[in-house]
Amino acid sequence: MPEAHSLSLLMQKYHNVEFAVVEVSEHDSLQLFWKNAATEQPYQSFSTLSKTLQKEKKQLLFAINSGIFGQDQSPLGWHMEKGELLKGLNQITRTNAIGNFSLIPNGVFFVNKDGSRHVLETENFLRNQKRYEPLYATQSGPMLVVNGQLHPKFFPSSDSLKYRSGVCVKNNTTYFAVTQSPINFYYFAKFFQAELGCKDALYLDGTLSQLSYLGKIYGAPFWNVRPYVGIWAVTSPMTKETSK
Repeated sequence: MPEAHSLSLLMQKYHNVEFAVVEVSEHDSLQLFWKNAATEQPYQSFSTLSKTLQKEKKQLLFAINSGIFGQDQSPLGWHMEKGELLKGLNQITRTNAIGNFSLIPNGVFFVNKDGSRHVLETENFLRNQKRYEPLYATQSGPMLVVNGQLHPKFFPSSDSLKYRSGVCVKNNTTYFAVTQSPINFYYFAKFFQAELGCKDALYLDGTLSQLSYLGKIYGAPFWNVRPYVGIWAVTSPMTKETSK
């Protein structure tokens, strides 16, 4: 692999669960992919995205499935690519839905036009959206950490154990994490708060969550995986060596 990126992988153990954490610097090209622009078909998997990128003389360095999606195989919330709005903000409330997304507060993760990355609680973003020019964005839920505090609905005694993935931003570095075994929301969120030191963190998905780092897969076992609706990815141009 070429050194034209500053990605790094950390394997950390917390509460007897191993976490795979990929650090993405502000210099790495982080993008969001849902559908192939040429065919209008969703990528659905890391391998399909990788093969498409190869045709464009690019290679897939890192990938992780993005936010929660609906039964119609479309994002359940906000989705932007290259500044184009593909799905609007979901302003769901506690009274009109069930599921992780409606564990208010939920939130957004986006790459701004100036290259900065942000995790914000949805209502916070709505109040301040004129300050931003998002290029790539996803909405998911629940928020794991808000202003340094764990989500109020998370409890240490919860027996809801699942493979989980999430994202946070600290000091211009984006951290994507996935668990190697099931964990509850409380200890998953606590990892972002206590181990990564993030003041705001967003849950991406569970059960089927995986990440790919330099071709190796971490997270849920393959039999848990279903087609992905969105994929966050870091790519780089192919060199003569990698195209052989």
